[in-house]
Amino acid sequence: MKIAIASTCAPFKGEKNIIQRAALDSWSHQPNANIYLLGKDDASEAICDVYPNFKYLPTVLTAKHIGFHSNAILLDDAFQVLSINLQDEEVVVWINSDIIILENDLSKLLYVLKNEGQGKLVAWSRRRNLANWRDCFAMNYEILLQLGFNEFCEFNSTLQTHSGIDGFFFDVEFFKNLWVPRFVVNAWFSDDYFRIHLPKLHNNVKDLSKIVKLIHPNHDVPIQKNPEWQKMMERNRELREKYQ
Repeated sequence: MKIAIASTCAPFKGEKNIIQRAALDSWSHQPNANIYLLGKDDASEAICDVYPNFKYLPTVLTAKHIGFHSNAILLDDAFQVLSINLQDEEVVVWINSDIIILENDLSKLLYVLKNEGQGKLVAWSRRRNLANWRDCFAMNYEILLQLGFNEFCEFNSTLQTHSGIDGFFFDVEFFKNLWVPRFVVNAWFSDDYFRIHLPKLHNNVKDLSKIVKLIHPNHDVPIQKNPEWQKMMERNRELREKYQ
């Protein structure tokens, strides 16, 4: 079974540079996975040149298309571009770009898929917050790579309890036919929309939090202080309320 892992990346600056590079490296170790990075970004393009199973998809509409001064990606167009570029994958994983996936965890989707039957997998997973990642990374994600992701997260850190949903899993045909509102990615509330709306479209949405472990290094979110981000967030909130 082939899996598509897809995301959009924030600018690779400061903590986000370290966290995202560690996360993307963890994705590269998932067996039978193709990784798609959407949105125009020089660092994303360079990363896709390094890893043979990564594909760079820069041509995606941004929030500038709807009147904002932001390069944040529009979710509906990202899904459409991804659908067109999918290859022979059976499952699509839409995930935040700062999430570490423990080695081989996505291979467990194969067993879930067999139990559910082809064409019926719709699921999500909640993140586990990595509380002391700064101490463990020592501001250098190479340390994480040397330790190994599983050993690092199991023995060298404090994992808080399950938190927000940061990963969604779709059968590929379900994904290609899924309509979503024009949310701005990373301006919140799209995850809430999926949490509320997906059970209306599918009668057996699964919570795979205990099967596929998503590790989230807690980090500062300075963008929340940006007035433009606040406006995009409010627009996302209105869309969620309109379509939930």
